[in-house]
Amino acid sequence: MKYYQILTFFLFLSLFDPASSQVSISGFIKDTLTGEILIGAHIVEQGTTNAAISDTKGYFTIKVNPPIALEISFIGYAGKELLVDQNIDSVVHISLMPGTEMESVVIRARNQNILSVTTLNRREMYLTPSLGATPDILKAIQIKPGITTQNEGSSVLLVRGGNPGENLYLLDGIPILHVNHLGGFLSVFNPEIINSLSIYKDGFPAKFGGKISSVVDITQREGHNSEHKGSFSIGVTDASLCLEGPIGSRKMTYIITSRKTLIEIPIIYLTTKASEGYYGFYGFHDINAKISWRPNEQNSIHFNIYQGDDYVRGINIDDETNFLSRSSAGNTWGNLLVSSRWNRNISPTLFLTNSLSFTQYRLFSMEKVYFTDYNTEQETGTKYRSLVQDISFNSEWKYSPYKKLNLDVGMIFSYLNYKPYEKIDMITKNTIEEDGSQFIESSFFVEGNYTPFSFLEIISGGRLVNYLSTNYRKTYLEPRIKTNLTIAQNLKMNVSYMKIHQNSHLLFTPQAFYNNEVFVPADPDIPPAQCDELATGCEFTLLEGDFSMGIELYHKWMTGLATYKEGYTNLFQNMNWKSMIETNGKGESYGIEFIAQKNYGDLTGYLSYSLSKSTRNYEGINYGRTYLYEYDRRHCGSVSLNYKLSNTISVSLTWIYQTGLPYTPAIGRYYAQSIYNFYYEALVYGEKNSDRMKDYHRLDCAIMWDRYNKKSKFKSTWTLSVYNLYNRHNPYFYYYHHDLSPEIIPDPSKPVSLIQMSYFPIIPSISYKIYFNYNRSDKKTTFKQKLQNWLYYDY
Repeated sequence: MKYYQILTFFLFLSLFDPASSQVSISGFIKDTLTGEILIGAHIVEQGTTNAAISDTKGYFTIKVNPPIALEISFIGYAGKELLVDQNIDSVVHISLMPGTEMESVVIRARNQNILSVTTLNRREMYLTPSLGATPDILKAIQIKPGITTQNEGSSVLLVRGGNPGENLYLLDGIPILHVNHLGGFLSVFNPEIINSLSIYKDGFPAKFGGKISSVVDITQREGHNSEHKGSFSIGVTDASLCLEGPIGSRKMTYIITSRKTLIEIPIIYLTTKASEGYYGFYGFHDINAKISWRPNEQNSIHFNIYQGDDYVRGINIDDETNFLSRSSAGNTWGNLLVSSRWNRNISPTLFLTNSLSFTQYRLFSMEKVYFTDYNTEQETGTKYRSLVQDISFNSEWKYSPYKKLNLDVGMIFSYLNYKPYEKIDMITKNTIEEDGSQFIESSFFVEGNYTPFSFLEIISGGRLVNYLSTNYRKTYLEPRIKTNLTIAQNLKMNVSYMKIHQNSHLLFTPQAFYNNEVFVPADPDIPPAQCDELATGCEFTLLEGDFSMGIELYHKWMTGLATYKEGYTNLFQNMNWKSMIETNGKGESYGIEFIAQKNYGDLTGYLSYSLSKSTRNYEGINYGRTYLYEYDRRHCGSVSLNYKLSNTISVSLTWIYQTGLPYTPAIGRYYAQSIYNFYYEALVYGEKNSDRMKDYHRLDCAIMWDRYNKKSKFKSTWTLSVYNLYNRHNPYFYYYHHDLSPEIIPDPSKPVSLIQMSYFPIIPSISYKIYFNYNRSDKKTTFKQKLQNWLYYDY
């Protein structure tokens, strides 16, 4: 009750505002040459601290008292000034030209949240060294504080002690369920179409919900609005193509990207040589398409399609004179996303976004056998399928009634179809067994951004969630509050609290190349997960904003967690799949995070460190005793540096250190008798996760060289990267064996040995990317256009 009394008191004080002639200026910021929206542009009232930042749609709104001047700036672009001299609410469309930024504006706008919300733009993604010399937006974000991964080389995100299924991934505001290829080594997000990424680790805006660890908000680019152009890139593992341009006039654009692996044929060749009569292959593909239409300055309509699959197969053929046996096994998994979005700027104070979407994640596992001899011919096959489908409608309204208050109100309706288990006869195509359920989830959210005084900002709101099926219903109220206190021009403190629920659980097996990730819904037998998180921190800038630093403390309490029971690794081949799940788990995670970064100049980069601890407790695991979470890393640190040697050459370096992962040690052994009356050795294990692997660290570096061929008029980029430069043998996993040799048959006379498996030595890689203009117009290019094409192109 006291909380609402304080808000009411501040609201009452703020009504006595001497500025009675305010007007609202709203609009969009975009690139002059391409028409691409600019996310994170700063709009500052000249001579004051009154400011706004463009959101993921390029939209902003700001209240001012004319006559004044607004300064608009974005990193890497020439700034603009906008004179507001009339007492009229206005909608403006501002275009910025790539060039030299307005330093005075940038300095004023640099004091922003750098810990609870981590951002990554397109340029940062490309400059981060990566395995295979191919940029990966999720791997680039992993070296920020509070974010780790499962294993070396993986793009899977673990945020502040959470698991991979507790992150909400949004692609242009639409949830996507599965985000990894190649056993987790690559993300499904094609870098060619990515504009920017923001990841929220605490203090989620009220419009976000459904996952308890983080929100990963990824924005896609729009197509070039004045010319047809594209790029083709090839690396060690895959090749990628991007095409974009206008459709008819500049009001409608398209962008299409596709990516495909190049390793299928080499894998088939190697497996055939390794074992006669056997061959296997693996591959993946991604296809993205986006159409944007702006019929007028008030409206924009966007259509998105994404489809991606992984497929792995193994085929064994035994062909003799009078006998033929052929067997195959494999997995296929992937996503499908189709969406439409309508943005409308109804007035200078009211902005509307409506979206309709369909997303699907499905996993197939199949086994098929064909057999023939003299007199018989048989063929059998079984397919197991897991499926999640989500049909959603989202409506969001942003309203700015006056200078001190901005409101964000909306609703989300989702129809969810879960089918964790289905068994199908591949010969008859008939379903043998299946289990599934359907749910309707509706959410209503409201959030107010209230600034009673220039030094105090209060962001408060919540979500009302209703989760409903034929035999189960839950209703939640999720409060959110965050306060930002400006102590000095370059020093800010914040405190946040949030409660959030998750109505589905991701069950997965670590270190599994064959995908076995299954989403199961909350129901009377499997309760939903819940998280309460409290965080506080401070941020400040130094040397006129060239350096920024931040430190934050957090504490998370989690309940209703679910995982596999010990001894189980997937839900397939068992209709009674719920018996394999351990439920009602509890978790706790707390820590401190620090980051110092250099923002501008030829040399940029950051230093980060986090100290944290994460635990789990399940009644049926570790005898009900609390144990360290499988991915608890006590100390994590990183250094990332980017140096611009010239206009065409950049050098990047990243060093990472992490405490080793926990594992369960063997403390003894005994000999057990099998059903066949022979004895075998069995190990006795100690406390779960009571020991740790070796500490993890590595150094990566990369050189990016941009070229322009005057004769062919093509731009190109060569990237040379070296992963694990000093060849550190980091542990991927440990296992116990009788000696250090690669023998599989145990020898009881030899002692039990702990063996470390390491997969990633020093790995040099190279990739090549070529940019081209495929506009077939016969019109001559002016000198100004040639100069702009030379000075500017996408990374």
